[in-house]
Amino acid sequence: ALSFAPEGVEVPAEGAYLQTTVINKADNRPVGGAIVMVLRPGVTKSSLDMNRLEESITAWGQAGEDGSVVFRQPVPAPGTYSVLVLATGYTPRFTHNEITLPPDAPAAFNPWGTIEIVPFTAASGPQNLRK
Repeated sequence: ALSFAPEGVEVPAEGAYLQTTVINKADNRPVGGAIVMVLRPGVTKSSLDMNRLEESITAWGQAGEDGSVVFRQPVPAPGTYSVLVLATGYTPRFTHNEITLPPDAPAAFNPWGTIEIVPFTAASGPQNLRK
């Protein structure tokens, strides 16, 4: 499982606490341990530095065994944000400007429903070492 705790994320004074569920696109089963990150406005896939990820995060949450995620920090509203989802054994999922929060976003808010992520395969993942 991923152990990731971005300690340096600044917490805004107010906003919406996001929630969602992360599932395996192949079989619709929950993906425990997945990390969902809402990135700061303006962060793009090409500008994202995986070695300095904390600097790019507005808020994040980690999925429980049932795939459910409740964010630890509120996401400022209004705003439009890109989203990065990471999980061991799955292809990283980056979506540019995926969510837009209205000015009147409720305090607890699920803009996604569920998030589907794709397991690594021989074609998409680390190369199979067997001859």
